[in-house]
Amino acid sequence: MKLLMVGFDGLEPTMITKLPTFGKFRKKLHLLRTVPSTMTEEAWGAMYTGRSPSEINVIALSRDPDRVSTLKGIGAQTIFEALGTAGLRIGCIGMPMTFPVKNIDAFMVAGFPITAPQYRDDDEYFYPPAIKEIVLSTYYAYLWANEETPPRKEAVTFEAIDYSIVRELEKIACVRQILRKLGYLDLDFLAIGFSFTDIAAHCRRIYPIDQTYNAADKVLREICEIFEFDNLLIVSDHGLAMVPWRGKPFKKTPETTHRRYGTCICVGRDIEHVLTQLKIRKYLQFIRKMRSRPFSFIIKLVRKLKRAWKFREYGILFYLLNSIDITDVYSLITQVYGLPQKSKLVKQESEYTEEELQSIKDQLELLGYM
Repeated sequence: MKLLMVGFDGLEPTMITKLPTFGKFRKKLHLLRTVPSTMTEEAWGAMYTGRSPSEINVIALSRDPDRVSTLKGIGAQTIFEALGTAGLRIGCIGMPMTFPVKNIDAFMVAGFPITAPQYRDDDEYFYPPAIKEIVLSTYYAYLWANEETPPRKEAVTFEAIDYSIVRELEKIACVRQILRKLGYLDLDFLAIGFSFTDIAAHCRRIYPIDQTYNAADKVLREICEIFEFDNLLIVSDHGLAMVPWRGKPFKKTPETTHRRYGTCICVGRDIEHVLTQLKIRKYLQFIRKMRSRPFSFIIKLVRKLKRAWKFREYGILFYLLNSIDITDVYSLITQVYGLPQKSKLVKQESEYTEEELQSIKDQLELLGYM
C-alpha cells in the first residue's frame, strides 16, 4: 500500500524514544503541535481536515457540555472523504473521531467515542455490512465502548484496563481478516487507531505508564511485521503533561493531563519528501514574518526558545524547535497522493438525539474529558 497511518491517542513523544521499535524511528520523530485546547475531539478533527476547530465547528465537550463532537459533526471534508473522492481504496479501523462511519471504498470501523449499543445502528458502526461478523468476532473497540452504562471512574480496576488493552490489540488480527476475506489486499491507504495509550495514562495510578507504552511498542512492531507499505505515518493528537520521564514528572500534580506537543513520525521516501517541502515553506514563511514583524515578535520568539530549553534534559530540544502543526497532517497525506492540500468546508445537517448525546457524554466524563 502507498501509506499506512497508525494513530495513538495521547502518545507522549518523550516516552517512546527508548523503546525498541519506536526507537528505530527516533531520527524520524517530529513533535506535532496540537490545538490550543489540546482536547481529543478538536485535535483529531483538525488533523483530519487540515483546518482549525473553529473553522470546522468542532468544540470539546469540556468547553461546551451541550454539544458532542464526532465525525458526525465535522464541518469539512475529512482526509478519508478526500481520498475516497479521488477514487482511492482506503481502510480505517478504530481511529478516534470516526463515529459514525462514512461510506467509503473499502471499509471503515468506528473509533472513540461511539454511542452505546442500544443507540448504535450497524451502518453507523462499520461499513460495509459484510464486515459485521468479522468485527464482532475479533475486534474490541476500547474499554467501556460496548457497555450500556459505563462504570464510575473510581470503580475502574487494573484488571479492566489490562483486559481492554489486550482486546484492543486484537484489532490488528481483525484488519488482516477483513483484508483477506473481502479481497482488500490492494488498499491505497490504511489507518489503524488505538485509544488505550490515553485511557491508561489517565488511570496511571491504577495502571503503570511503562506497561502501557510497552504495549504500544508491541503494537507497532506487529504492524510493521504484518503489513507491507511504502510510507508509514505515526501520529498522536497530543502528549501527556504529567507522565514521569527519567524519574522526574513534568509537573508536580496528581493527575495526568494533555500536553501541547504530540507525536509525528514519517518514514518512507514519498512522505519524507513531502515533509521536507513543507518544512521549507514554513521556514520561508518564518523569514518573511521576521522581516515584517516588530521587535515585540522577537521577544516572543526568545521566550519560546527559553521554554524549549527547559526540555533539554529530555533530549527533545531539537524537536521542539523543529515541530509541525497538527493541521499539516492533512497536507502530508494528500500530497503523497498528489491531491489538493486544502479540505472543502461542508454544511452539517445531522443532529444527535438526546440518548446519543448522553451516551457519549458518559464515556467522556469517565475519561476526564468533561
